[in-house]
Amino acid sequence: MELPTVEQIRETAIAIDPKFAKAVARWDIEVGRDWQGDPGVFVIIVLKDSEAHRVWESRRDYKDRLRNRLWAMLPEGYFPYITYSAESVALDPEIPARR
Repeated sequence: MELPTVEQIRETAIAIDPKFAKAVARWDIEVGRDWQGDPGVFVIIVLKDSEAHRVWESRRDYKDRLRNRLWAMLPEGYFPYITYSAESVALDPEIPARR
């Protein structure tokens, strides 16, 4: 199985719940290695500050659905890591990037 492209991952994330996706300012997606050296796909969902309250209650369910979908797309041995950030936090140069 081939590793999906960043665009395929983004399209999958949007297709899971288009209403939720409207609250997203951007999807930061990177393929790399985790702290143990194992391969992973890192997805940071950056929520619009003005929309975060609308989807906050459903974020865990959405994250679970996205993780399950990514498990099916990724080659064996890859783990999907999914976190959230707020747009204002993601733009603040004083706050280190999360991963």
